[in-house]
Amino acid sequence: MELRQLRYFATVAKLESFSRASAHLNVAQSALSRQIRLLEDELSQRLLHRTGRGAIPTHVGRLLLQQALTLLSDADDLKTTALMYNKVAGKVRLGVPAAFNGTFAASVIQRCQIEYPDVSLHVYEAMSGLLLEWLVDGRIDLAILYSIQTARRHLVSAPFDAKPLVLVHAPAMVPCQGEPLTLNRVSRLPLIVLERPNGSRLIIDESFASRNIGPNIAHEVTAWVVFKELLVTGKGYGLLPEAEVQSEIDARQLVGTPLIESPMTRTLCITRTNSKGPSAATQLVFDMVHRHGLDWNADHGQPASLAS
Repeated sequence: MELRQLRYFATVAKLESFSRASAHLNVAQSALSRQIRLLEDELSQRLLHRTGRGAIPTHVGRLLLQQALTLLSDADDLKTTALMYNKVAGKVRLGVPAAFNGTFAASVIQRCQIEYPDVSLHVYEAMSGLLLEWLVDGRIDLAILYSIQTARRHLVSAPFDAKPLVLVHAPAMVPCQGEPLTLNRVSRLPLIVLERPNGSRLIIDESFASRNIGPNIAHEVTAWVVFKELLVTGKGYGLLPEAEVQSEIDARQLVGTPLIESPMTRTLCITRTNSKGPSAATQLVFDMVHRHGLDWNADHGQPASLAS
């Protein structure tokens, strides 16, 4: 059964005439008749009463006509949607956490150019707490945020990447004399943390609070570059995914030591507000980020799925 056959049948049935349907569809009457015969043969049902003055739907034909019209309408809607997406244009402002290196943003831009060449993607970098403010205030259209930031808020979000937090430190700083790392032991180490309401800080605070213990905060900073510099120079320990300092780990400036209990997980989401319907371009980029997953490539610190 083909949509073309259903369209031919529906037109003849509505106009009750092969000749009028032929003129309406700009299709030879013989071809029209042949395709409807093939449809009847496939269904083993007579769909039209042919008379000298036209063609009238049979009882089965009238039942089929209603379903055929619904299917044809749905098919037209699909085609319209596809054509609309192919022609979508506009500016989309995407906020990316400062912990992501440039290859991440470049990969997203590259993928957008390939899939939606008429969409202009503008990337803004900031700490995740500030990105959340910008998103709510309408200064950006989309933001990559931590799931803990989007919970219990009127936001539309879709998770696309989850990674465990490990204890990151300079190679010479062996934590806890090499004993297995528990959260209790980590609580006694001098920690470097980002200022609230950064997403990673919220995860750390919530994890310690769930065990009724408090972290030993040695340095609280607001800038990602300062955070990394303190780690590299051995001023304390950090809790974050290895992927966010992969270049420093590759250069042997930092190492990551996993926790053996009470693991902390950082889940990233592509997020937009739901106060009003997003533009078509914004929704396309939202779906693209979610669809491709953006898994980090451990060798290059870039999303593997976008690099491919």
